Amino acid sequence: MYRILFLIFLLFIAVPFTLPAQSTPKTLRIQWFAGRRYVSLHDIARFYGMSMNMERNGRITLVLRNAKIVMTLNKRYGSLNGIAVTYLYAPAILGGRPYISELDFSKVIEPVMRNATLSKRKVRTIMIDPGHGGKDNGAPGANRVWEKHLTLAMSLRLRDALRAKGFNVIMTRSNDRYPSLEDRVNMREKTKADLFISVHCNASVQKSINGIETYALTPAGAPSSGDSRANFTRNPGNSFDRHNYRLAYEIQRQLVWKTKANDRGVRHARFYVIKNVSCPGVLIETGYLSNAREGSQLQTWRRQRDTVNAIVEGVMRYVSATAPAEKKPKPRKSAPKKPAPKAQLPPASKGAKAEPEAGPKTDRKPDAPLLKPAPKDDGTLLKPVPKHEKPSMKMIPKAAPDPGTRAKHSGK
Repeated sequence: MYRILFLIFLLFIAVPFTLPAQSTPKTLRIQWFAGRRYVSLHDIARFYGMSMNMERNGRITLVLRNAKIVMTLNKRYGSLNGIAVTYLYAPAILGGRPYISELDFSKVIEPVMRNATLSKRKVRTIMIDPGHGGKDNGAPGANRVWEKHLTLAMSLRLRDALRAKGFNVIMTRSNDRYPSLEDRVNMREKTKADLFISVHCNASVQKSINGIETYALTPAGAPSSGDSRANFTRNPGNSFDRHNYRLAYEIQRQLVWKTKANDRGVRHARFYVIKNVSCPGVLIETGYLSNAREGSQLQTWRRQRDTVNAIVEGVMRYVSATAPAEKKPKPRKSAPKKPAPKAQLPPASKGAKAEPEAGPKTDRKPDAPLLKPAPKDDGTLLKPVPKHEKPSMKMIPKAAPDPGTRAKHSGK
């Protein structure tokens, strides 16, 4: 008997016991590493209610229904919901557990996963910036077609499509002229556009490279996607880091889906126009002119149509995610109606009995209760609080901070 009880006890302690995500405190453990704060991926998974899996090759996957976060230890590349991304820093193992930089969590993952992290903004005016123009031809394409010609053609179609959606659209150029980079930024500051979209085509000495890239401004304190050195300079566009990334993500997602082009991902850079405009902005590389096949496709009506439709759809999804909640107008209180004056009856003759005042006729018995109609069922049901309405997290340091060194660099 004792042997059986002992075997049952061993079996019980061998089975791992896990708590559901909802019962865990919504706090994230952090550690300092290389002068930066890193956040526990286990805590991030619990916060989102995701399951987490780490393979032997270092690939880490967080999954919840149709939401998926993928990254690889010591590598900056990964994906969010199937769209390629370049993280600001590579994930690392700290104290035997996987961690990701706090900048990646707050400026890359959160804006995509939770609308609640985005401040609400109305989008009425959009500025479109066709790259290059005039004396600046940009990258060369086939049949003596330059980048400046293709960016203008796509931007004009994009202007018409966005206007059809009800937006006020302003162009930095509508013909073959060259406004300087400073002029383009100044145009936005004068018009106070709510979004800035710069349209470009790409090129490389490696002719085999092809695909679409969408760039958001690099946050202060992080390296750009094509660099390894952090830059701590804060630019005007950094006030919109989360909005920049969500807009870039939505546009890249639609571009890949509609054009079927190679997904080269959402990336970070410090291009002059997107770092100096005081509104959310992105720079789109719509394809590689240096690739023979893609360069020819970019000149076709179909590829340009698909590109324009994808950008419009990406903008609409961003606008939906950041739209302020509509306030319902309060019903006006109507003035109380004055009672109608009673009719004056002639004085009754002597000996006559006064008749009771006539009221509205009703078949209801005097002692019958008043029945109020039941309220109509509006079809609403009590639902659990959605993810985006969860309270913000409280960062709890686990170890004493290591101040590290924060030398400023001029790299991208």
